Amino acid sequence: MNPRNTIIAILAALSASLALAQNFQTINGKQYKNASVIHVEPDGITIKFSGGISKIPCEEITKADQQRFNCCDPQKAVAYAAEQAASIQRTNQEIQESNKRAEVEKQKVEAEKRKALEVSRPA
Repeated sequence: MNPRNTIIAILAALSASLALAQNFQTINGKQYKNASVIHVEPDGITIKFSGGISKIPCEEITKADQQRFNCCDPQKAVAYAAEQAASIQRTNQEIQESNKRAEVEKQKVEAEKRKALEVSRPA
């Protein structure tokens, strides 16, 4: 991320975190009481409200709120989604590799135990 984008992201996050608690309504009419925006991403916003925390996707955010929170640019949303998918794929691959290493180690330990049992048995 270049410095300009970093500054923009920081300013967007600060302005979003400074948003006062208010009632928030989506395009389809769902209401969130005492909502505060806690995180702005290219594909939506995350709010904290009286019922907990929820991420609201761009499709459900009014145009006015999209402009107010500077989110939901379609090109940025596509790039962000691709970045998130790649990150998830990398994490899953790391988990699979870790599980394989653990399985190999487990098999080594079991083989050593079997060998130790065979050696300790009287002839």
